Amino acid sequence: MVCEPHQVFQVNAERPEPGAIACAAAALQAGLLVAFPTDTVYGLGCDSRNPEAVDRLYAAKRRPRSLPLVLLLAEPGDALRYAAAFPPAAQKAAAAFWPGPLTLVMPGEPGVTRVVAAGYDTVGLRVPDHAVARALIRAAGFAPATTSANRSGGPDPLTADEVVRALDVEIGVLLDAGPVPVGTASTVLDVSGAIPVVLREGAVSVEDLERALGEIARGG
Repeated sequence: MVCEPHQVFQVNAERPEPGAIACAAAALQAGLLVAFPTDTVYGLGCDSRNPEAVDRLYAAKRRPRSLPLVLLLAEPGDALRYAAAFPPAAQKAAAAFWPGPLTLVMPGEPGVTRVVAAGYDTVGLRVPDHAVARALIRAAGFAPATTSANRSGGPDPLTADEVVRALDVEIGVLLDAGPVPVGTASTVLDVSGAIPVVLREGAVSVEDLERALGEIARGG
């Protein structure tokens, strides 16, 4: 398979074609932006280790630099590569909701937070429940820094066509696996303090979090 910039690959949502995944992973490694499906929305990712790639993502998204990015993981155990601590609440939440639509904010490794965390000492981590996203992460060999594949303030993209309409030429590779299964952004839960705090309500309800973790606070 020939890998060229600005390619769209049709991929099987459950058994993604290895050639397409390899091309997308190579694009990430080269510092390009890659759009791909997750369980919640289509994401726009880049090499989280590469400051220039992160700059490119912020510019394409028109995302304020005060807003951090999320790192997507292939496996729950990969969190230990990027988090400086994995608090008990994070462990419980990960066991209950990963893979799935829950982003956990926890203390981050300084080398990670310096690039993607917008000045915070925490990092947002998530394991998406989507075979294409996880295959891409494994092939790339690192957790991509990710945000939704739209312009800031626009509607969350649920199909590849919506990604193209929003970003088009900004994308190095687009993996099109059809509509996403959930269609609602992930819930964001800060587990860095004594009591977990919901920073954004999303696909995992506060009630489900309370059943799994006990006391939950609402932030914003």
